[in-house]
Amino acid sequence: MAPVSAASQWNELGKLFYRKRDLYRMLWKGVNLEQSLIVCANYGGPIAVVRDDRKLAKLGASQTTKPVIRIFTSAGRLLSSFIWEESNRLFAFGWTDDELLLCVDERGEVLPYSVFGELQQNQFSLGSEVAAVGIRDCKLWGSGLVVLTNSYKLYAVTNLREPRVQCLADPFIEPNNLPLCMAIIEPQF
Repeated sequence: MAPVSAASQWNELGKLFYRKRDLYRMLWKGVNLEQSLIVCANYGGPIAVVRDDRKLAKLGASQTTKPVIRIFTSAGRLLSSFIWEESNRLFAFGWTDDELLLCVDERGEVLPYSVFGELQQNQFSLGSEVAAVGIRDCKLWGSGLVVLTNSYKLYAVTNLREPRVQCLADPFIEPNNLPLCMAIIEPQF
């Protein structure tokens, strides 16, 4: 085996150099990253994985057509898994600062789960207006979420501990001039 130069392991980033080291290999098995939606908690916390139902996937005889949400440690060890039993499609999910997995369905129901896959008591709805028109986009952050509805209105919940849905100012989005993306700048309280 040819010797590897120590300098070849370093990468340039601007005026600085960095080196990437593999600390460990992921322990998960059967996780197809290309066919999955994945959300990671902050600071090396848990990882939630669900099959992306917008992509075609071949299912085996023992697999269910309902989404199975699996929660792993940051090293890929399975902590828990549960079947998404809700009648509405899972639209978005993400981790809160309290390491609850927040799942938002297409009608605006918000369901928090523990890292062990247990449904928590503090469930809430984004309201009848959101349920009537559905969600076009949803962004979550550690203490809140924002949704863009199919009628191009923005609704926000800025405190998940005491959820109050606020209709934000009209962004004047027209169907022939849709935004390409939506990003959240987390509030600094």
